[in-house]
Amino acid sequence: MYLTANSLCFELCGFIENAVSELAAEHNDVHFQKPDFTAVVNADKNRLMQITENLIGNSRKYAKTDIDVFITQSDGNVRIHFRDFGNGIPDEDMPFIFGKFYRGKNSGNEQGSGLGLYIVKYITEQMHGEFLLCNHSDGLEATVILPVIRQGS
Repeated sequence: MYLTANSLCFELCGFIENAVSELAAEHNDVHFQKPDFTAVVNADKNRLMQITENLIGNSRKYAKTDIDVFITQSDGNVRIHFRDFGNGIPDEDMPFIFGKFYRGKNSGNEQGSGLGLYIVKYITEQMHGEFLLCNHSDGLEATVILPVIRQGS
């Protein structure tokens, strides 16, 4: 397991609820659906906050829609879903979107370095997780998957 000085076991659902609440306070555009279970993970809270800020910031910047955040669990993993309702990422950009400094064709005049999704993927993988992006007909879903140490209901 990837450990840093800030890695520890903690209950993820409450942590994400607080993080989203903090990030949504001024904008009222992020909606968290609290799950009916708990999930303990071994992760770096600072880096997980960085991931959450990045994904919500990207949705605000590019989709400019409300953002739904919800958590599911399956097969010993917990999945944190960040869902917006914008135009998504063009299919031709998808193979390159995690590349360092890559900016999609739909980035327009928005400021950015092309490092955000690269960093999210890297941090997630360092915590033995997985990061997925999926276009829907009405938006984009980013999913952070982390192994669960202990689950509860």
